[in-house]
Amino acid sequence: MTESNLQILGWAGFVKVDGKAYSFLGTPNVPGATFSKATQKSSKFTATKSIFVLSAGPVDVTVTFLSPVEPNDLVKQSTPFSYLAVSAASTDGRSHTVQIYSDISAEWVSGNNALVANWTTTTGSILTHQVQLQSQSVLSEINDHIQPRPPDGSAFYSTSNAFGATYQTGGDVAVRAQFINNGRLPNTRDTNFRAIQDNWPVFAFAHDLGSVIGATTPVVVSVGHVRDPAIRYIVAGGGTQLRSVYFWSKYSTPASLISAFLGDFNNALATATSFDTKVNADASKISADYAGVVELSVRQALGAIEITIVKNSDGTWNINDPLVFMKEISSNGLIGDSKNMNTVDVIFPAWPGFLYTNPLLGKYLLEVLYRYQASGLYPNKWSIHDIGASYPNALGHNDGNDEAMPVEESGNMLIMALSYAQRTGDNSHLTKYNTLHDQWTQFLITDSLIPANQLSTDDFAGHLANQTNLAIKGIIGIKAMSEIAQRLGDSAKAANYSV
Repeated sequence: MTESNLQILGWAGFVKVDGKAYSFLGTPNVPGATFSKATQKSSKFTATKSIFVLSAGPVDVTVTFLSPVEPNDLVKQSTPFSYLAVSAASTDGRSHTVQIYSDISAEWVSGNNALVANWTTTTGSILTHQVQLQSQSVLSEINDHIQPRPPDGSAFYSTSNAFGATYQTGGDVAVRAQFINNGRLPNTRDTNFRAIQDNWPVFAFAHDLGSVIGATTPVVVSVGHVRDPAIRYIVAGGGTQLRSVYFWSKYSTPASLISAFLGDFNNALATATSFDTKVNADASKISADYAGVVELSVRQALGAIEITIVKNSDGTWNINDPLVFMKEISSNGLIGDSKNMNTVDVIFPAWPGFLYTNPLLGKYLLEVLYRYQASGLYPNKWSIHDIGASYPNALGHNDGNDEAMPVEESGNMLIMALSYAQRTGDNSHLTKYNTLHDQWTQFLITDSLIPANQLSTDDFAGHLANQTNLAIKGIIGIKAMSEIAQRLGDSAKAANYSV
């Protein structure tokens, strides 16, 4: 496969109905095996779910992809897993035998298919396939704009050992043909570790739903990726700390996390449905089209963040110092081989989503930027553009050579700081980082009336002088500082910045 912005992430699904096989997920190629393609009847998208109903002969298959949004539960929100749930129901009132199959490929651990992967399968009450690169590069990303998968950690594909569950690892054609021909898998493991593109190893589960008339209890599979540490973050003095994802504060192993995650499906589904209803109702007050945009935006904003913690000196987790890191996705992809972190003008358009779901997530995002700039390591008088140019390394820009957007980012930071305090009543950032806010405001006063040649958030347009949008951003930023000063009881400064 040639390098391009189009990447294959192998995920296949089949259903057998009365011995006849249908594909319902992906476009699998299985030479020598006979199957049809299930016909999609409907689709529905919410803030947390994508739901498809497909016709497989006399049976309808409902396929639900659920990515829980739990913004007020940092353990659940930081859990790097999603659900695939599949149920079946007869459409003709008669009983039909149904088996369900799904697999992921080793492509889940790298976009470079020449790299060697290895894998294991564990059994018991939970069946889990674990796959990873044989040679890992910790805290790095390679050609991230075309191969957006971390080269460290492991992908996990898991299910409860129920519904007559069977499993198999092996080459994609052989494993998929095994199910198509037999409706089950032989519980065998392929231990010939190899390059991802060498006979394309896949990691599969099959479930036997037996005779089906009414809608069945869904078969639930979890999929996700775990790595540790997650982030390298620069601290005062120029040293660094390694930060882990927040869920480790409750679960000591991926296995314990997966068990809890699978066991929580019904609750997660109910919570997600309630959240979806609220988001849709609130956004629909503007319009149905706006509601659709908001629902998709929730996934992108919250899917782009990692909630992190560090350990105390005694080895316990310090849950009192959460920091949130955001990966710049859907932009910045052609700048070198990396993605920026906590980009201010990327946080800014996502900001309403954080204020709506849980303002503390926004606070923890900004704290990453504040803490670094307050350390004195960043030399410029305006706000920094991002905390690091190569996710997941948040190493700052001690040389001051970040992608400078002086007016854009200074205005953004002041506006977000004020809006957070207005939303929550929490003035802690305003008090703690008042010197930074004042510094950025002074810069806006000198540079916003006729903005110098510089970038704005529309950086694809290049450097431009005297941009009206930047002048407006600067004016609003200065007014925000006036409101900040008023909140802190400094009436004189408030009056000065409001003139």
